[in-house]
Amino acid sequence: FVYNVYTEPEYRRRKLGRMVMEAIHAWCRDERIGLLALNASQAGQPMYASLGYAVTPSPMMFFALE
Repeated sequence: FVYNVYTEPEYRRRKLGRMVMEAIHAWCRDERIGLLALNASQAGQPMYASLGYAVTPSPMMFFALE
């Protein structure tokens, strides 16, 4: 479960959140963790969706690592 990924407003739109998530994905792949889940804010949801997270009826989003 990915918890509390946050970028200060003055640093947003610089792909910092994406870089953090890609580092988390790489670490999880190395550790053979195959499924991640998170609760995304409305503002963050488009970024997570663009990374491949699936939107569900609940606020939780899921991502299967290959």
